[in-house]
Amino acid sequence: MDKTTIRGRVVKIKKLETIKTKKGNDFTKQEIVVDQNRNYNSEVCLVFLGDNVDHVRKINEGEVYEFYINVSSREYNERHYTTVDCWRAVQLNPEAPAKEEKGFVPVGEEQADLPF
Repeated sequence: MDKTTIRGRVVKIKKLETIKTKKGNDFTKQEIVVDQNRNYNSEVCLVFLGDNVDHVRKINEGEVYEFYINVSSREYNERHYTTVDCWRAVQLNPEAPAKEEKGFVPVGEEQADLPF
């Protein structure tokens, strides 16, 4: 079985929704927006349903993940609606080095890259 994945930076985590079905059952749904860093149509909205909503708790905005997805479409009134369901998220490079901040430099230890 071929696994379909998307890699990208999480742009937005939307609010958790509880949806009632026609049969009276409730299920949970949560969406996140991911930027794939492409030139055209870079952002994609991924949907987590039911128990898969628990994966969203481990996801942080601004971080890069690999998302395992299923893509499906349904036809309604001669229009097709596509859904990208996500069932797993793996953080990529979780231990990236933090940016080194340039703090106070004592006199005599100035940086060598001064323009004069």
